[in-house]
Amino acid sequence: MKRFLIGLTIVLLAFFSRFNNLNWDANFHLHPDERFLTMVGNSIKLPTNINQYFNQKISSMNPTNVGYSFFVYGRFSLILTKYLATIFKMDNYNDLTILGRQLSAFFDLLIILFVIKSVGLLEKKLKLKPSTKYWAGFFYAIAVLPIQLSHFFAVDTFLNFFMFGSFYLSLKFYYEKKIGYLVFSAIFFGLAMASKVTAVFILPLNLFFLIKTVFVRRQSLFKAILFVCTYFLLSYFTLRLADPYLFQNSNIFDPTISKIIT
Repeated sequence: MKRFLIGLTIVLLAFFSRFNNLNWDANFHLHPDERFLTMVGNSIKLPTNINQYFNQKISSMNPTNVGYSFFVYGRFSLILTKYLATIFKMDNYNDLTILGRQLSAFFDLLIILFVIKSVGLLEKKLKLKPSTKYWAGFFYAIAVLPIQLSHFFAVDTFLNFFMFGSFYLSLKFYYEKKIGYLVFSAIFFGLAMASKVTAVFILPLNLFFLIKTVFVRRQSLFKAILFVCTYFLLSYFTLRLADPYLFQNSNIFDPTISKIIT
């Protein structure tokens, strides 16, 4: 019960610091990056069918097709926000920004749970003090940069959440050897890449735990190759689904990156 209350206190502290005064600029849109995302978000339209969604050349969700060919961010956060804005009737210039900030704060709040769970795994294996995970969660909860980023409609907290989530699930797979963790780690990595391509920097760490799992259990090299191929395929298909406009065409077997981006 004591540990539950400590964890709850940390989460509540993080919740207050991230969701407090999200309309800090009183709808003046003072942050240039999120102002740009809001402009693009208001311009894109939901596709009429799934075929249009995956067709880079005609999709109304593709920023390139609505006058923003220089859009260089990952599109998953924008696509998710647009769909939710439509559902909750917040698809206008001011409300879209507020919803985006709420999502930024929400995803950063969830990162704290991954931090606590990740350190909790390391506590058992490295024989650390049981309080270590709570200190880790607490320090992240009060860190200035995550709190600041939670107040902006940008890609950063989306990226951080899915990157750290993919790492945690890889670590979980290494310790518990359950294939489901590998699958979800790959999916999270694909969503991280769809948020921002710099997510690729977490890939070596994820693959390290994946490959080490095979060799610790003294399994064959074929098994290691199979795991790695499965990981890449799941990540790739997730990326194609979450950000189809990163690619040159809608052919799922053609991974060529869009020339506009490159």
